[in-house]
Amino acid sequence: MRTPIRDYVAYAKQKYSLAEPIIDLCAGWEPNFYAPLFSGMKYLKQDQVQFDPPTIDYVCDVHTLAPIPDASVQTVLLLEALEHIREPARVVAQVMRILKPGGYCVATTLMTFEIHRCPYDYWRFCPDGIQYLFRDFILHEITLEHHKALPRGIWCIAQKPEANAQHRPVKLELRVVESGKNPVVNACKRLLNRWGYDLVQVPKLSKLDGIEVVGPRCSGVWTEDLK
Repeated sequence: MRTPIRDYVAYAKQKYSLAEPIIDLCAGWEPNFYAPLFSGMKYLKQDQVQFDPPTIDYVCDVHTLAPIPDASVQTVLLLEALEHIREPARVVAQVMRILKPGGYCVATTLMTFEIHRCPYDYWRFCPDGIQYLFRDFILHEITLEHHKALPRGIWCIAQKPEANAQHRPVKLELRVVESGKNPVVNACKRLLNRWGYDLVQVPKLSKLDGIEVVGPRCSGVWTEDLK
């Protein structure tokens, strides 16, 4: 879990008055990273496995969300998960199903980032891809983390249209935010960007050594669930 994502959720809650019940999809083991932002509100968590101690309210496949009724939640958090989901379009369709009309989805994912399997790492997304995935929603904004041409993260806020409302996709202006906490480094990045240069963080050598293991496994572990 990354602090810039938590800050983005706090921004979305304030700007769009996110309401309860809230459900955090693919929530993972972290018990209290986003929940304090919704203090006093009904906050639920979904994942495909339970943890010890138990922290998950709905243990189910995110592709179906079978136990969650239609139009039963006001806010869906889909944070740093789309890249790990085998069929993201199916999941976005389920988000539409479980949201009440007028409800919001806050989604964050990645475009430029190292391979990080938990347990799989399938995709990287461009703004066009995000706009297409959420084409049936009212897409209020797309935010690019750090750089307009080579962003680390791609974040969006989408709303389920009200019942019987006619929805027309609109062209969005992309917003760029610098997620770094060091103002001097941020200023240097912006200056270099004006000159056409970018700073790209690469994994440490120890992490690269770990990624090399992927090669021998790709004919087994990476395809075992695709049959």
